[in-house]
Amino acid sequence: MCDTLVTFTPKGMIFGKNSDRDPNEVQNLVQVPPQDHPQGETVKCTSIEIPQVSHTNGVLLSQPCWMWGAEIGVNEFGVAIGNEALFTKVPPLKENKYLLGMDLLRLGLERGKSAKEALDVIISLLEQFGQGGNCGFNHSLYYNNSYLIADKNEAYVLETVDRMWAWKRITTYWAISNGISLTKDYDAVSKDLIPFAVHKKWCKSADQFNFQKNYSAWFMTAMAKAHSRRACNFDCLVKFQAEIGLADVMTALRSHGDNDKKAEWNPLNSKLISVCAHASGLTSPSHTTNSMVIWIPATGPYAVFSTASSTVCTSVYKLLFAPGLNLPKEYKPGVKQAQLDAYWWKAEQFNRAAMNHYSELSKAYFTERNQFEQALIRKVLSHQLTQADLEESFTDANRLMDKYYARLKAQPLDKNAKKRQKFWQKFDAASGLAIYL
Repeated sequence: MCDTLVTFTPKGMIFGKNSDRDPNEVQNLVQVPPQDHPQGETVKCTSIEIPQVSHTNGVLLSQPCWMWGAEIGVNEFGVAIGNEALFTKVPPLKENKYLLGMDLLRLGLERGKSAKEALDVIISLLEQFGQGGNCGFNHSLYYNNSYLIADKNEAYVLETVDRMWAWKRITTYWAISNGISLTKDYDAVSKDLIPFAVHKKWCKSADQFNFQKNYSAWFMTAMAKAHSRRACNFDCLVKFQAEIGLADVMTALRSHGDNDKKAEWNPLNSKLISVCAHASGLTSPSHTTNSMVIWIPATGPYAVFSTASSTVCTSVYKLLFAPGLNLPKEYKPGVKQAQLDAYWWKAEQFNRAAMNHYSELSKAYFTERNQFEQALIRKVLSHQLTQADLEESFTDANRLMDKYYARLKAQPLDKNAKKRQKFWQKFDAASGLAIYL
């Protein structure tokens, strides 16, 4: 499950997403430069090849290690996109002969110079090649997709069912959380979306059409807690509105709802899906495997904050990318098996220990981490970033993580963490990750 939000302020646009995937599914940051391509070239997406265009934009992607596409990304023109699973009455196509929603996200970034152009690219390719195939890592998972697509001027929410779609232009704020968010308030729909619903008797007439009501698969949407998670994000957006800041969005993406108010609560024992997702069993199988917050000012270059790791509540947002700069030189991508020289796995070692000792973290770590992030935000808002800023952010965040990892190893487990140790131990064993070294 995932949560994606966008909000516009007088000084710029903030875009954020938690990517919730299977535990152990490494998600890497990948920088792809702009490229020219010869006529007749094709591009191999996750499952199929499609014709390449003559030029592709430079992009930064948050990419699950096994696929071509991405969960979150931004291109050189400041277009940001996040996608999410949608569970609808129209069964998703299971054959691996279509584009994944994540492929469409990357294609939109590589081929669109504005949010509207990226929207049009995704719709065109969706209609031409369709969406489908296995989207899961530890287990098979099939779904349709929704998207938030934004630049500094405007945003679009695009929600799709097979090759059908509807979209709405956004100029204030919006959030999506694995449920159809559009009802009657769309700006455009594909020609067959409404007639198909009438034909299936999901609505009596075109005048009565309601996208959310007529197409949602209610059981899966309810199991995903789509409405409560979206409401949680909307509460944050409505509360702050134009005064919202980067730190507020980071806080929203770390939310566990009412559990954050409970003494001695531990995320390992959470049976309910929250914005900050923790895998704990059948009713909560997904885990946040990366989080990204993108600041796109009204004027000037954008900046990308990312945990580059799982478990947003225990991770640190680092300043990791800006136009004209590169990912920190010490950042190394990971593969399926645990390798501690890869950043995602190094951070995963800390994050799994941190969940075991969540109450200990609350004593000092959260305060120090939040102060670190607030200092980064002030830096982003006050001067033009350099490569040295990115390197320093990455190094200092690692130093903070190492400091508290050393402390946690000497502490007893939270009593509420012990109940779910067996659930997580199977993921440790499958990846070869040793939590305490």
